[in-house]
Amino acid sequence: MPPTRSTSPNFIKSRMYPRVQSTLFVSDGFAFSHYDSAECILLSHELPKPPTAAEARLVLDLALYWSRYADKAAIVTDLAEMLRRCETRMICPAHGSVITEPSKLFAVMDAALRG
Repeated sequence: MPPTRSTSPNFIKSRMYPRVQSTLFVSDGFAFSHYDSAECILLSHELPKPPTAAEARLVLDLALYWSRYADKAAIVTDLAEMLRRCETRMICPAHGSVITEPSKLFAVMDAALRG
């Protein structure tokens, strides 16, 4: 069966890609986790307060247990390089708030991983 307009790759790309362009989909380990169930639908810029380095460290310890044994400088460097190479306007983690200000995330993650 030939593709229809709604299932052709060009149609899908033209309708879907612009909406997810510059969006990074990730799993665990990003600092903007919510602690109050009322916050689970908020974007990061809508949260009552940004996460602290201590809160981010807690998320890392729980979600990425191995991070306490890894070379944290390399993790921070790799994350910064990836965000620099791939223009990222939004980060969508599997858990926590959608991060709408990645530059603010990096400062918190850097402090949590180095601290």
